[in-house]
Amino acid sequence: MHLSIYRFVVLCTSVFLGLGPGGPAQAGGPRVTCRACVLVDEEGRTIWGRDENLPLPNASTTKMATAILTLSRVEAHAAVTVSAGAASTGGGGFDLAAGDRYSVAELLHALLLSSSNDAAVALAEYVAGSEAAFVKRLNLTVDRLGAKHTHFVTAHGLDEPGHHASASDLARIGDALLERPLLARIVGTSVTTVGRFGGRRVENTNPLIDTYPGAVGVKTGYTAAAGEVLVAAAERKGRRLMAVAMGSDDAAADARRLLDHGFRQLAETVLLDASNPAGALVFDPAGAIAATAAHAVTGSARPSDVKIALSPSARVSPPFHSGEQVGIFVVTASDRHVATVPAIAGSGLSTGGRGARAGWTAGALAGVLGAAARMLGFTGG
Repeated sequence: MHLSIYRFVVLCTSVFLGLGPGGPAQAGGPRVTCRACVLVDEEGRTIWGRDENLPLPNASTTKMATAILTLSRVEAHAAVTVSAGAASTGGGGFDLAAGDRYSVAELLHALLLSSSNDAAVALAEYVAGSEAAFVKRLNLTVDRLGAKHTHFVTAHGLDEPGHHASASDLARIGDALLERPLLARIVGTSVTTVGRFGGRRVENTNPLIDTYPGAVGVKTGYTAAAGEVLVAAAERKGRRLMAVAMGSDDAAADARRLLDHGFRQLAETVLLDASNPAGALVFDPAGAIAATAAHAVTGSARPSDVKIALSPSARVSPPFHSGEQVGIFVVTASDRHVATVPAIAGSGLSTGGRGARAGWTAGALAGVLGAAARMLGFTGG
């Protein structure tokens, strides 16, 4: 009997097995105080959430979107003259004065690190001529990002009727910010100086920077209506998680608990399932046997990067006994070896007659694919 491994069957199983922690938010989870919160991975899949689509006041996390829109419209080196109106906004600890001149990049530092409200208005006026015109574009920007539960009234996020966002939307906006290198560098900075002649010291208000392992951003917020808000991202072992806490008693503590929970979940992600067939050995003309991993493989690799290859034993041939080793599964992620696991025979389809050809006809190939698919449970036939 001639053995052929049809690789498409093997590779498809890594998709159909539903790798990774995606899907609906899990029940239970970390003990947090946030009114609404969410934890997502770098592909936007929800690991855990509570009222994550509920629109709530979101305070200065608005400035993430303000930064994204600004940098999409003007150059970072462009010079901005602060108007009297922008200077009068106040708040955020930067205290701009009318007539001050800063580059867009310098104002972005003030915006995202010290949460300067006057910098938000100065940038809005420079980009769109007025804050009101800027906010119209701002809402179009977040809508294009898929933030369907968000509506902004200002460029800074101070409490106004109708100004709100959801935790899931803030995660989307935070992810979009981190995809822009300059903005990612800014929110990952703990302290810097802005301006000439020694400049002005600007500190990051995000308490996780330099205190939480792998923290890379993103933005804090607080108002009387919003309470404490924090969008926090951290990276470990090539994975990035985003935690959003809204209406918290202690947003930093909530974000830490969310991220801790997420990284524990990633470490337990099933990369190769041992409870279901992960591949098939296919024999000419149309016989096949299921192959199952001897044990599961878990790890923190991104599921979309995982590949599973089935390599048969050198002289494998039917008949098979259930539980007999018929080869090995090789698990890789981003071309790096993760694990090698024995492939165990399951209850397979009966094989065809002896003396089958090594080549494939269209009819034989279709028969093998159909048989293997039925055997693996991909079709109802």
